[in-house]
Amino acid sequence: MKKIPLLLFAFLAATGVRAQDDIFQALQAGGHIVIRQNPRIEYAVTSHIARNRYRKHKGYRIRIFFDNGQAARQESAAIEQAFTESYPSTPVYREFDDLYYKVAVGDFRNRTDAMRFLENIKKNYPSAFIFSNSINFRRTLPPAEPADELKTKNGDAAGKEMDL
Repeated sequence: MKKIPLLLFAFLAATGVRAQDDIFQALQAGGHIVIRQNPRIEYAVTSHIARNRYRKHKGYRIRIFFDNGQAARQESAAIEQAFTESYPSTPVYREFDDLYYKVAVGDFRNRTDAMRFLENIKKNYPSAFIFSNSINFRRTLPPAEPADELKTKNGDAAGKEMDL
């Protein structure tokens, strides 16, 4: 009696693996897959991204300059501009705090990524170091417009087809 559920599970698992193999073979042969997705899913993801756009998260940045001398303001502006020209895709943060002009770069989610980037810039900024800070998450998804029509005429959720 206990063997029946075990045999049923084995049969269903083997069928699922076979179905996945069929999908991959169809894609390799130049076929396409149609995904029917409720537009509410896309709307929920889009609205979640919009609500959390300005939320800060714990992470790491690299300090490339800090000084409180008389020319520190001009030096920090020059370093900010030079870094932006060399690494245009990396955010730069210049601030005046506790009588120091500071320039920090990057929004790294983990220390490993910050260490990799520090190794790349160490030759140009030998006194650079990593510190923990609140960071802004970089946008990874393009902005999506919420669906205008979430329901069809009969009240059912509308489906959306996408080719992969």
